[in-house]
Amino acid sequence: DDAGLETVYVNTDGGTYFSDNSLQTVSNISLTHLNISQYYSVYSNKLLPGNVFAGSQDQGFQVANEADTEGPTDFDQQISGDYGQFVSSDNGNTVWTVYPGFAMYSKSIYTHWSFSGLEGQLWMPPLMADPQNPMTVWLGGGSFTTGANLIKLEHDGNSISHTAHGFDFSNGGGNTISAMAFSPLNDNLWYVMNNNGDFYYSTNGNKTWTQNASFAGPTGHYFYGSCVLPSKNNQETLYVSGAGYAEGVAPVYMSNNGGVSFTEMAEGLPKTLVFQLASNADGSLIFAASQVGAYVYVASEQMWYDLTLQGAPDQIYWTVEYIETTNTARFGTHGRGIWDFVMPKETNNSAPLVVLPIKNKEIPNSLNLDPIDLAEVFADPDEETLTYTAVSDKGDIGLEVDGSMLKISQYVLLKSSQDAHIIVTATDAEGKTASDNFMLTYTPSTSVDLQTERRVNVYPNPATDYFVVDLGEPITSAKVELRTIKGQLVKQLELFEQKVRISTESLPKGTYVLHIEANGKRTERRVLIQ
Repeated sequence: DDAGLETVYVNTDGGTYFSDNSLQTVSNISLTHLNISQYYSVYSNKLLPGNVFAGSQDQGFQVANEADTEGPTDFDQQISGDYGQFVSSDNGNTVWTVYPGFAMYSKSIYTHWSFSGLEGQLWMPPLMADPQNPMTVWLGGGSFTTGANLIKLEHDGNSISHTAHGFDFSNGGGNTISAMAFSPLNDNLWYVMNNNGDFYYSTNGNKTWTQNASFAGPTGHYFYGSCVLPSKNNQETLYVSGAGYAEGVAPVYMSNNGGVSFTEMAEGLPKTLVFQLASNADGSLIFAASQVGAYVYVASEQMWYDLTLQGAPDQIYWTVEYIETTNTARFGTHGRGIWDFVMPKETNNSAPLVVLPIKNKEIPNSLNLDPIDLAEVFADPDEETLTYTAVSDKGDIGLEVDGSMLKISQYVLLKSSQDAHIIVTATDAEGKTASDNFMLTYTPSTSVDLQTERRVNVYPNPATDYFVVDLGEPITSAKVELRTIKGQLVKQLELFEQKVRISTESLPKGTYVLHIEANGKRTERRVLIQ
């Protein structure tokens, strides 16, 4: 500089370091305001898409916590290293991820599970969020003995334990699991693909597996794997992707019968490696993050189109997710940051939303099952009247929908080994739908505590000037968040008393969701403000 002092910048694969004392000490200036990393995985909070988790090469586990705004978003590094394969089953309130050597659960603190003793897995093995429990995840092995198994990881609040499930997906060779997924419409439908392109499906939630011996699918990336994407609106439809370089192999395939058979989806797509797929709610658009760019498949035209022609960088696109609330395909690149492709709306009408998912229910024979108010489960952003339907995979379950109330009868005919899978659907005036599902298990010997959910009371509801939250039991402290049905945070409180009055002054009329955490338990309530 002008004073004759030397300033040194050292560029490494983990960032840029600065020194102004002849390298006696250095500081990493690449820990904040990041936006051009080599990203492996991106996961956005589904209700607050401005809150983003990102995993990158060398520059580690990153987060952005801000509302969606125009212009570049800054990410801050939380932990250095290589992170990827982000998954969550609670919309991004917590996430699981992998590092080459361990899996990690992230909430307010980070908990690790070492791969020690596990052999044969990918360098960054795939993860699958558990259908019901955000503190559980499934990792694709590898094995502690031989073969390739699903490894169940469970977080108990302090540490992570593991259980290896015995089915071998290696198909008798040295293959390893490269992708797995379950249907968002039916928790019993699970899928696994190994790095040789061998495909397996289960129709009973991982109890038994069947290989599709006639399908030779795309192989996976050598250290990151491939992709299985079940449909959001048809439980029989799913997509798989991987390396499509070999003769006679396409990068993407579709099945309309639960994986029994597949057809190519190759028109307009180069011979390339597709790392990840994502779709919009009705499956009319499928997005592909690939070695040669970002692509979208328009189902009505059965054709792929190159999205990078819209002005995005010529780069490897490694990861993609679709954000329903903003009609956005969010792609992560391997060197040029994260790019949003906002899809034009074909109509001003929005589909219904699931705001309070139904929890699985264990029913002892001495208990009468209360009706379920589906108006608490679903909401319509356009305030249209919704109609409801419900179906079960068991004929001896009686389902009756009266207005918004779902009544379940004859469940006592279930045996303890025969869970009933129930799907409920809400339809708006334009025919747009949203679905939720839950399992009903008859367990005569199980003692079920239903009081936890019933203790919390919110009144008056509908509310005008105020409403009262009564937690129903003494507390030391509790956290309460009030959000719109699209997830926007409008109030945040910490309570130290069992009962509190909350003013609705300045709040627009509409439907809101209360998220309550007290005494180590989480629950939600819906509030209508008039």
